[in-house]
Amino acid sequence: MARNLQERLEVAKGPRARIADNEALIADLKAEQERLEAARDQASAESVDFALSDADRDEAAAKAARLDRTVKSLGIEIAAVAALTEERRSDDARKAAEAEKRAALTERDEIAAQFAERVPVICDELVAEMHARGIPANGLVGTIQAHSYRHMKIPVFGGIGRAWPIDLAFILAAKAQEMTEQGRKTKRLDAEASR
Repeated sequence: MARNLQERLEVAKGPRARIADNEALIADLKAEQERLEAARDQASAESVDFALSDADRDEAAAKAARLDRTVKSLGIEIAAVAALTEERRSDDARKAAEAEKRAALTERDEIAAQFAERVPVICDELVAEMHARGIPANGLVGTIQAHSYRHMKIPVFGGIGRAWPIDLAFILAAKAQEMTEQGRKTKRLDAEASR
C-alpha cells in the first residue's frame, strides 16, 4: 500500500478527521483495491501457466498470495473508515439537533419572558377597559355575561369544532361517524369479494 494512503488512514482514524476527507480516502482505497485485485488475478494466472518455469510459477503464486492479503486488508480498512465516517456523520447530526434544540429553548425562554412582562400590562388594560365601558367586576351587563378569557371558546381554524375548550362530545361523535363509515366500507368490500 502506498505510504500516502497509510498516512491518510492514520489521519482518518484520528479525532480531527473530516467526513469529506474520509470519503475521498475510501474512494482512493477502493481504487487501490481494484488495482491490486487485477494484479493478483494476473499473478494467479501466471502461477498456473505451464509455459513458465517452476520457479517463476512459485514466485507468481507467492506474489498472488501477498496481493490477496493486501486486498483483504484494504477491504477491512475500507469498512473501518466507512464506519468511522458514518459515526462522525451521526455525531454531527446529533450535535446539529442539540444546537437546534438549544436555540428553540432559548427562543421559547425569550418569548416566555416577554409574555411575563406583557401579561400584567394587558390585564391592567383589560380591567381598565371593562371599567371604562361600565362593565361591573362580575362581568354581567344586564343579564348577559361578558366572556372572560377563562370562558373563551376558540374555534378550530382548519375544520369544524373547537380548539378550546376541548369539545369531547364533538370528538366522540366524529370518531363514531368514522367507525360507522369504515364498517360500511368493509361490508361493501366483503359483498363485492363474495360475488
